Amino acid sequence: MGITEIILILVVALIVVGPEGLPDFLRAAGKIVRELQSAGNTVMRELTEAVDEPRRALNELNPLAPNSGTRSPKQNNSGPEPEKSPEDTPEQH
Repeated sequence: MGITEIILILVVALIVVGPEGLPDFLRAAGKIVRELQSAGNTVMRELTEAVDEPRRALNELNPLAPNSGTRSPKQNNSGPEPEKSPEDTPEQH
């Protein structure tokens, strides 16, 4: 919301409510906005928990899951194995 839109809303509120009622109106509007933000945050937190709960359950059941602490060989991010030099190979007698 730009500054011109805010000014327009304040002018309309001043005309509709009047100068005496404007502080009470703005206070009530601020309270409503805070309550809506709080409700939105609560809904987002509950949705996040609802989505994460099955994910945690699957991670506990799957020992190869990325967050379980063990990794499969395909999930190893160390890159390709370095080539072995002739000194590294066992000598044949």
